[in-house]
Amino acid sequence: MEEMMAYEWPGNVRELANAIEHAVVLGSGAVIEATDLPSRFGSEALLPASEGLSYRDGVNAARKELVVKALRKTHGNRAAAARLLGLESRYFLRLMKSLQIE
Repeated sequence: MEEMMAYEWPGNVRELANAIEHAVVLGSGAVIEATDLPSRFGSEALLPASEGLSYRDGVNAARKELVVKALRKTHGNRAAAARLLGLESRYFLRLMKSLQIE
C-alpha cells in the first residue's frame, strides 16, 4: 500500500486500474503484495532512456518480466502461461525464444 500511495500516478485512474489488474492476474495470492506490482513500483524499475536503455530494450524487458511471472505462476506450464496472458501457444513459444527465456 505504501508503494502505491508514494507513486505519482502520471497515468491517473487508467494507470491505477492497469497496475491492479497486473497484480491480480500475476499475483500469487488473495492479497496484493509489493512483488505482484509492475516493476516501476520496486527497486527493479526500468532505467531511464538517458542511462543507455533504448525503447526497444525497455519494451522487451517488460515483456520478459510478464512472461517470466506467468511461467512462475503456472509452475512452468507454457500452455497455461500463454492462456493466462491471452496469447496463442505458438506465439508464446516464439516470444520465449526471442526473449531468450528457457
